[in-house]
Amino acid sequence: MTQPERDLLFEKHLTEINNVIQKHLTKWHLTAIAWLGIEDLAQIIRLHIYKKLHLFDTEKKIGPWVGSIAKNQIFNISRNVYSSKTRPCLKCACELPENN
Repeated sequence: MTQPERDLLFEKHLTEINNVIQKHLTKWHLTAIAWLGIEDLAQIIRLHIYKKLHLFDTEKKIGPWVGSIAKNQIFNISRNVYSSKTRPCLKCACELPENN
């Protein structure tokens, strides 16, 4: 699929893509990152769909395909955010030398 073909296909289905993304995002509450809102997540998913559009079989409906990608991207983002290993705060009471 050439770049112009992918652009046309994306623009043709943009309304349906947005509807499916919004449907999937209403089920998720990613609150660990204050600066990442619903629209930011939707844009990340839209960009991922655009990049993977060459894998879409144009003989099939785009809704289920977009739904799978949206669901998987939300899982990946939430996994990356919530399962990241961060160093504990060194000023917390639990980390003071007298508590060890």
